[in-house]
Order: sequence, then C-alpha cells, then structure tokens
Amino acid sequence: MQDEIFNTLLPHTSEPLEHGLAKALCKVSKTPVPLGSLWDPWRCPEHFLPWLADALSVDFWDSTWPAEVKRKIIANSVPDHRIKGTVSAIKSALSTLAAKVELKEWWQQDNPSDFAPHSAQIIALAAQNLDPAGNTLLTPKLQAQLWQAVVMTKPCRSQISLSVGVQQSASLLVTSASQSLSLQRSWMPQHADNVENMTALVVATTAASHSMAKVSGKVSSDLTSASSIFIQAAPFTIQMQRQQFYCY
Repeated sequence: MQDEIFNTLLPHTSEPLEHGLAKALCKVSKTPVPLGSLWDPWRCPEHFLPWLADALSVDFWDSTWPAEVKRKIIANSVPDHRIKGTVSAIKSALSTLAAKVELKEWWQQDNPSDFAPHSAQIIALAAQNLDPAGNTLLTPKLQAQLWQAVVMTKPCRSQISLSVGVQQSASLLVTSASQSLSLQRSWMPQHADNVENMTALVVATTAASHSMAKVSGKVSSDLTSASSIFIQAAPFTIQMQRQQFYCY
C-alpha cells in the first residue's frame, strides 16, 4: 500500500476510497487510444468512418458504399474544399464515384455565342455499380449522387448540363484465317477446226495462313441507346471501329 500511495499525488491522509479510485483510474490511463489512426481515413476502423466524414465536412455520403469509396471520399474532402468551385474540384468529386468525366466549358464550344456565359456540359460515364441492391450498372440512385456531387462542387453562378452514361471495357478475341489461291489457265489450240478453246481451268492452293489477335475495345452506352462495335477481318489485318451514343 505504501508504494501505491507514493506513486500517486494523493496526500498520506487520503481515505482508502480515494486511493482505490486513483488505482482504477491509473489502469484506464494506460489503455491505448489510437487517436492518430482514428483521424486517418485509410487506417480508421470502418464503423467509425461516418463520424470521420462528418468531422471533415464530407458533402455527400451513402452508408452502402464500399469501404474503399468511403475512405477515398473522406481523404479527398479537405483538398476538394480548398479548390471548390473549379473544374478540378468537379472532376475530383465525380472520380471518387468511379466515373470518367468529360467537361467542356462554354468558351470551349464550337460556337461559344450559343451558350450562356459560365455554363458547362459534363458527361459522366459510370464504370462501377456502387449500389449493392442495384441490378444495373447505372442506377437512379447513382445518377442522383453524380448530380449531387456536381451541385456541391460547382460555382453558384454556373449552369451545368449533366449527361450520365456507362463505360465498359472488354477484350475481344478474334481469329482469322486466310488462304491464297492461284488460278491457272491452259489454252490448247485445236488445229482441226482452226479454233482456240479454253479447255482447262485449274485452281490450286498455294499457301495458307492462320492468325489470332486480341483486340481491346471499350463499349459506351447510355440509358436508352446501345453502342456498336464493328470488326472487319481481312488477311493479316484487323480493324476496329467504335461508336458512342449519348442521351442529352
């Protein structure tokens, strides 16, 4: 008991109850509290992420998002607030939702006079379904979240036209075979009636070749239109053409 009293700041005249409380609180103070990891979006336990998002002023949140998306949005919150109202902020906010962004401002159009000043057109192509309950890649919930991300980061004066779609990447395995033929004509003059007739037509195979190629392409589509890929195969040549359709 003397050692315990010596290791505390309590006077020697303290009551046993006070010494008991000091001993219990000493054990509590030795409990590790990982404050450093709690403020780190990449090390914070997943069940604490909503509180961390609120502390760092995350503008939009969905509890059904994958943990990786939640951590990325939290990590980008402070940098995005520093550049809010810029093109970079809009692209960063949409990219956290796994969307590829194409942004064109009014002065970048072919006829800038036909567009309102400070307006912009944005095409957001989703590449991942963030809604576990959704049965399609681009759900209405994701569309609303993409628009919310734009509204929370765009300048208040700007008029934004947002078009959403889907982008998928796939590999096509194309096999082609070619065969070279030679055509030989034989002319046999018939002197009996003094007339030349073609009496033989010989087709012979001279060479054959086979080739295989792996063609990587991207298919983009929107809610109502489909996308087309045209494959043109010829001997030793494979050409690929892509068409994209967007719904405005």
